[in-house]
Amino acid sequence: MNILYLVLAILLIFLLMVIFYKFWKKDGLYLYICLMSSILSIILIGSIDILSFQVSIGIPVIMGLFICSNIIIQRYGLDEVKRILYTFGLSYIITFIVVSLVSLTFIKDYNISSNDIYDLLFGYNFNNFRCIISNFISIMIMIWIGSGIYYSLRKSKNILVISNVITAFVISFIESLIFVLIAHIGNFSGIELFGMISIRYIFEIVVAIIGLIPVYILVKFIDK
Repeated sequence: MNILYLVLAILLIFLLMVIFYKFWKKDGLYLYICLMSSILSIILIGSIDILSFQVSIGIPVIMGLFICSNIIIQRYGLDEVKRILYTFGLSYIITFIVVSLVSLTFIKDYNISSNDIYDLLFGYNFNNFRCIISNFISIMIMIWIGSGIYYSLRKSKNILVISNVITAFVISFIESLIFVLIAHIGNFSGIELFGMISIRYIFEIVVAIIGLIPVYILVKFIDK
C-alpha cells in the first residue's frame, strides 16, 4: 500500500507540473515551484516504510523541483537560475514562518509546550530543527549546481535523456550527502549515515527517471 501511495504521489506531482505549464506557461512553472516549495517546508521530514526502509515523503517534491528547474533552463536559458533560487527560497522560508506563527497561536490556545510544536506540525522536536536548514541548503545547492551541469550537457550533447539522467545522478548524490550530513551527523554512526545517504540517493534517482516523462511532454510536445 505504501508503494502505491508513493507512486500516486509521484504521478500527481509531475502531472501538476504539466498542467501548470499548459495553462500558464513560464509563469506556471514558477507557480509550481512556489507550491512545491511550500508543501516541502511542511512535509519534508515525514516518512513511510518502503521495503523495510524509511523513505522521506518529501523526496518526490524535491525531484519535482529539480525537474522543473531543468525544464526552465532548457526552455528559457541559464539566466533563470537566480529567479528559480529566489522563488524556491522565499516560498520555503515564508511558508515555514507562517506555519510557525500559526503554531504559536495553537500552543497558546491549548497550553502546549513550545518544544512540542515541531512534533505536532513537522513530526520531530525542536532539537532536530536543523533538518529544515539542511533541506533548504541542499536544495539551493542542488538547483544551483544542477542548472550549470544540465545547461553544459545540453549545449555539448543536446540529448534530452542523457542530460537529465547524468545531471540527476550527480546532483542527487550531492543533495543526499549534504542533507544527511547536516541533518544527522553526530546522531548516527558512520555506517548508518552511509545507509541513509544511499537509500535517499537511490530513491531520488528512481523518481528522477520517472520525471523524464513530464520533461518529454513539456519540452518535446507542448507548444510544438
